[in-house]
Amino acid sequence: MRISFDFDGTLADDFDGTFNDQKDKVIAKLQDLKRQSHEIFIVTKRYSPDNSGKGSINEHIDPLRLAAELGISGKNVFFTNRELKAATLQSLSIDMHFENSDVELDHFLRNFKSTSMNWVMVNRQPWQVFNAAAEVEEMEY
Repeated sequence: MRISFDFDGTLADDFDGTFNDQKDKVIAKLQDLKRQSHEIFIVTKRYSPDNSGKGSINEHIDPLRLAAELGISGKNVFFTNRELKAATLQSLSIDMHFENSDVELDHFLRNFKSTSMNWVMVNRQPWQVFNAAAEVEEMEY
């Protein structure tokens, strides 16, 4: 499977520095999925290296650094330059995406009804898995 993870608020603290108490559990899940030979991606709304002067200067560095620490190729890190992620995830043929933003989930559920992609919301306790049919199930981590 092709599995992606949001960066801010999912794999790391929020962009504004707010502490993310789920990040260690999310990273552990990523490492477990990687050990199972799933293809792992990081998809973030941050600006790309090509746009390093926009937003917070060089904000692309932290996701690339974490990817390297986790053994994820830089080629599997995607920056949407502040665009919502669902279209990028669909273009990458992602099967499952880990996210913390209700705005991102709402956009996905309203606009991508023909996809089989699942979204795992790590801001819910326990984590909840959503699909385009708006079916919800809980996920153990």
